[in-house]
Formats: sequence, structure tokens, C-alpha cells
Amino acid sequence: MNCFKKLKEKIILIKIEKEKASEEKFLKECEIKEAEIRMEILEKRKDDLFKQREELIHSILDEASFNALTEERYLELFDNYHILTEDNKANLYGILRRAYNLNSMVRDLKCLDKSINELEDYSRYSILSTYYKKEPK
Repeated sequence: MNCFKKLKEKIILIKIEKEKASEEKFLKECEIKEAEIRMEILEKRKDDLFKQREELIHSILDEASFNALTEERYLELFDNYHILTEDNKANLYGILRRAYNLNSMVRDLKCLDKSINELEDYSRYSILSTYYKKEPK
């Protein structure tokens, strides 16, 4: 969290520079710097969400009773989940819900996945908007 605070402080300093800027080119450079720092913040948040999701997956699978789930099937589910297709995630969600009655933990996992998807979409949008703000050389 400390790194987020430092990055936010950098954004504030850049905003101050922008206010002082009198030339259009300097203003453009400040906007690009600000966008780059915002992207860095987004990437750090996304990394944090991925770590949380990884921990939650391990918690879910630790909670589950593996009597009915062979080690081979467990590894297949877990490996497929990392491919991150919607079908693989839905398959894992369904099996964990039905077989192990872990609705609340699966709900938390779905929320993390949704947050990650939203951050990735926002990142793509931010990259495009920054790209189109740059002046042609």
C-alpha cells in the first residue's frame, strides 16, 4: 500500500507541474507522465488482485474434502483455471459449489475475477487514450 501512496504523491506533483506549465508541449509531457504513473498503479492493483485470487483458490481447495476428488482431477481443474477462459472458470466454480458447498468462497472468487477483468479493460482503455493524446512526431 505504501507504493500506492508514493505513486499517488507523484501524480499530485505532476498535477502541480501541469498547473505551472505555460507551453503546450510541456503540458502534453505532464499528461503522458501522469498516464504512465496511473498505468503503473493499475498494474500494481491488478497484481494484488491476482495474489488475492491465488490465495483464495488455495483456501477454497484446502477447505474442500478431496475424498471424492482425485489428485489428478484436482490438478487438472487447477491447471485449467490458470488458462483463464470463462468455460474453465465456470467449470471450477460449478464443481466447487456442487461438490463442496463452498458458495461464499466461490462468490468471493468470482468478485475477484470480475475486478481483475474490469481493471484489464480499464488498462486497455487508458493505453488507447494515452496513445491518441500523443502528438505525431
